[in-house]
Amino acid sequence: MQRFLTHLEIKSLLNSCKRSKHPFLHFFVKLLLLTGAQKSELRPAKWTCIDLQKGELFVAINKGGRSRTVVFSTKALAVLEQVKLWSEALGLPIT
Repeated sequence: MQRFLTHLEIKSLLNSCKRSKHPFLHFFVKLLLLTGAQKSELRPAKWTCIDLQKGELFVAINKGGRSRTVVFSTKALAVLEQVKLWSEALGLPIT
């Protein structure tokens, strides 16, 4: 049976992620929640695979062995912008 997180569970999850030592965990989990993408699709994603104008991420091969496009909402695009800014602040390459 499929089950979805409640608003309270999502809030609790994101707060826990913010307390993590990993600098991008909160952003990563938030993108998973906003897009419905699988972690195996987002984790290896490169900026070159993201079309910010169209608001899309091209996934060459997903878990099922197929390519697909992950569509980003306005909120998801805002999270990506935060990731970019945070990466720059940490001196990490944007690739």
